[in-house]
Amino acid sequence: MEFCAMATAVVNLLMAAFSGPYADWSGKLVLAQQLEAHGRYAEALPEFQHAAALADRFGPHDPRTWATYDRLAIVYEENGDIARSVATYHHILAMVKAAAGTSSREYERILANLGTVYLEDHQDGMGENLLRQARRIELAQPQPAPLHVAMIDMRLAQALYNRGHYEEAAGLLTNSLPVIEEHGQARDVASALNSLGLIRKAQHRYDESLELSARTVAVIENNFGSSHPLLLSPLNNLGGIYAAVGRTSEAEAAYQRAMRIAENTLGPDHPWRVTLLENYAVFLRSTGEKRQAKAMLQQARSLARQSALRQGTGMTVDVSSFRDK
Repeated sequence: MEFCAMATAVVNLLMAAFSGPYADWSGKLVLAQQLEAHGRYAEALPEFQHAAALADRFGPHDPRTWATYDRLAIVYEENGDIARSVATYHHILAMVKAAAGTSSREYERILANLGTVYLEDHQDGMGENLLRQARRIELAQPQPAPLHVAMIDMRLAQALYNRGHYEEAAGLLTNSLPVIEEHGQARDVASALNSLGLIRKAQHRYDESLELSARTVAVIENNFGSSHPLLLSPLNNLGGIYAAVGRTSEAEAAYQRAMRIAENTLGPDHPWRVTLLENYAVFLRSTGEKRQAKAMLQQARSLARQSALRQGTGMTVDVSSFRDK
């Protein structure tokens, strides 16, 4: 769910924009980021859309415009709207390409973010290609940033994991994790720990996987609270690990907690709700609860169809209704 966005650039720009003609844009963006930070993605979305409409006054060559649309693309993905997220990233890439060129660090960051969304949408080939392109751009900079390389490597590890290349994925994460822990934000640390925990589970190294997933939960709870949607992935992982080692009561508790958080924080047809229903159903079937498992799978399929229909019109970035009249 998390990306290496231009968050630092946004904050720095905001510090110089709290007065004068930029106050409405900066105020709207600050509110949107506060809502997102608290996991209130549905509420954050219209605020980011409004901020993007206001940022258009800066013009397509202004980094403030790129940064605002970058945050909008992220919150589209967090709301489960992959189509609009992808469309928004292509919109940003066109602006950055025209203003800064395809060898710029700004272009690299947006490219990496788009690659990450493709991975989230299971378009692994496209995602990995974009991430490797972004990595080449970063390494060609006069002074490559270790954190940027580590963040890209963390995402490349996800692509490798998806293709079953567990050892290679683990190697990338093992090398990048210390850099992310030292220099990254809490979300980045949690994402890296969670990814490595997934890989260890796939390698049947369950003790390590449990430790990594538990550390992920602790990082998120300590920084974002006990009901933040960032907890969904590690709780889902914990449920699967506990089930694999026969700790069924703990597995059920992890799945149920994740389901409650999803119901309280995400839209009814969000992809994460579908994923949790499917995985919980598999677990219930393994414990003999076949009728309940069947009902959950039917609910998951219904929600997946609703999500697909909703995203069928999602390939246009439309912020016109939020523009100042």
